[in-house]
Amino acid sequence: MRPSRPLFALIAGAGLGLIHLSVAIDVEWLSLSPGQSSLPPTIRIVLSLAALCALIRIWLSAASLKLALAIGLMGGAGYYGVSLYWLGHAFLAPDEIYSTKAFFGEAASMLLFVPWWVAAMGFATVVRPLLAAQSSIAAALLWSVSMSIADTLLADIAYQIPLAPIASVLIDTPYDALISGFGILGANFILLAFAACLTCLLLNPSAYAVGALIASTVVPLVAPAPRLLSSPKGQAPVVSVVQPAGEQRIRPTYFDRASWMADLERGVRDAAAVHPSVIVLPELSLPYDPALEMETDDLQALLEAVPQGTALLFGYYSTEFDDETFSSMNRMVGWQQGREVMAYDKAHLVPFGEFVPAPLADLGFPVLTGPSSGLSSGQKIATWTLDTLPPFSVLICYEALLTGAVWRETTDAEWLINATSEVMLRDTLGPYLNLQYTRIRAVETGKPIFRAAATGWTSIIDSDGSILAALPREVAGTLSNVIPDRRLTFFTVAGYYPLYLSWVACLLIIAILGQRARRKVGREYAGRGRLI
Repeated sequence: MRPSRPLFALIAGAGLGLIHLSVAIDVEWLSLSPGQSSLPPTIRIVLSLAALCALIRIWLSAASLKLALAIGLMGGAGYYGVSLYWLGHAFLAPDEIYSTKAFFGEAASMLLFVPWWVAAMGFATVVRPLLAAQSSIAAALLWSVSMSIADTLLADIAYQIPLAPIASVLIDTPYDALISGFGILGANFILLAFAACLTCLLLNPSAYAVGALIASTVVPLVAPAPRLLSSPKGQAPVVSVVQPAGEQRIRPTYFDRASWMADLERGVRDAAAVHPSVIVLPELSLPYDPALEMETDDLQALLEAVPQGTALLFGYYSTEFDDETFSSMNRMVGWQQGREVMAYDKAHLVPFGEFVPAPLADLGFPVLTGPSSGLSSGQKIATWTLDTLPPFSVLICYEALLTGAVWRETTDAEWLINATSEVMLRDTLGPYLNLQYTRIRAVETGKPIFRAAATGWTSIIDSDGSILAALPREVAGTLSNVIPDRRLTFFTVAGYYPLYLSWVACLLIIAILGQRARRKVGREYAGRGRLI
C-alpha cells in the first residue's frame, strides 16, 4: 500500500471539514455578524468541489479493496477530525479548559461517523467490477452514488444526522435553490456528481469536453416560488422568542433555580410589551415537572407575567410512573388562559445523548444528558393550532437537524418553532452550526422558523433561510416578529423521491457504460483472433 494516498485523503478530508466550519469560525472567532463572511460563499463552493475532486481522484487510484478502505478511513478521519473538534469541548465541565478529555470525546464521536465513509468507499470498490465501471466517469459516478446512499442511510435511518452536509456551503448563494428543490441530501448528491464530472474532465479533458460543457451549465432549476400568504386575513400574529442566557439543570452543580426562574420571568415580561400571540421559551426551560410540584410560586409568577390571550410555550422533563417503573420525556407544553392547551413529547431523541441503543445500553453505556436511564420518545412531530395562529409544529433541539422527519411529519404546518437548549455545547462552534442547520430546514420547507435557545443564537429565520434577527451567545433578550409568509418549494412536494430516482438512473448509466466497454473489448479480441 502506498502511504501517500491515505495521507492525501486525510489532507483532503481535513480541508473539506475546515470549509464546513468556516461559516461558524467567521462569526464565533472573527466576530463577524451572521450573513457576513471573511470568505465569499462562492469561494467556499469552489474549495469544497476542489476537496471532493481530490478525494475522488485518490479513490480512483486505489488498486485494491484494502487501499480503498484505508482511503475512506483517512478521508473520514480528516473530515470529522476537523468538523467535530468542537464537540469534544462539550464533554468538559464548565470550569475545564480544552484538554485530552476533549480529544477522547471527539474521537468517540468520530467512531459514529467515520465507518460510514469506510463502508461507502469499500462498497463502491466492490461493486465497481460487477458493473464493469472501468471508465473514470463511470467509477466516479459510482463513488458519488455510494457516498450519497451512505449519507441518506445515516441521515434518515441510523442517527438521522447527515454524514457530510457539504451542501451547507450553498446557503447565502443563488445555489441554495438546489436545497429548496431537492433537500440537503439531494443537494449533497448534486455536488458529489458535479465533482465527479470535474474530476473526469481534469483526467481526460478531450474525452469529457461535451460532458464538462453540460456540467458547467448546472444552475438552480427550482427558483423560489412566489410567496403565499400563510397568515389569516387581518392583523398578522406576532411571535416572541426568549433567550434567558442563564445556566440550566443540564449542569446541576452550577444551577441556581431562583436566578433561572427570575431570568425567565424577566424575558416573558419583556416579550409581553409587544402583546404577542405566543411567547416561546427554550427547551427544558422549566427545571422541574409541574405535575409533580403543583404549588410553585415561581411558575405562578411566570404565568401571571403572560398577557391576557397570549399563549406561553415552555419545556421540561416530564415523568410518568407505571407501577414500580417510570419514564421521562422531553416535553414542550402550551399554556393559555391559565390552562394547558397543547403538549408534545420529543419524538426523535439524540442517540447517546438522550438514549442509548439497546445492545450498548445492556453493556452499561450511559446517556450524556437527562435521566440516567434515558428518555422515552413521543409518537411523531405534531402540528398544532392556537386561536388565530396558522398551524405550526414544534421541533425540540436536535429535531431541527432532521431533514427527512421534518419533511414527512410537518406537512400541515405553515411555520415552525425550534425550542432548544445548547447549554451543553457551551462556548463552542456548535450552537452557531446548529443555527445554520436550522436555516437549511427553512430553505427546504419554505417555512419560517422561530428559534428559542437557552444561551445562544435565538433567532427569527425567514422562509428563504435568511436571518431576520438573532441574539448571540450569552446575551439575554427577546425577539419579536410577525410570522413571515410561507413559500412553496419543490422539496415539500416531491421530497427525496427525485434523489432515489437519480441513484437508479446513475446506476443504469454506469451499467450501460460497462456493457459498452465489455462489447468493445470483445470486438477487439475478436479482431485480433481474425488477424492471427
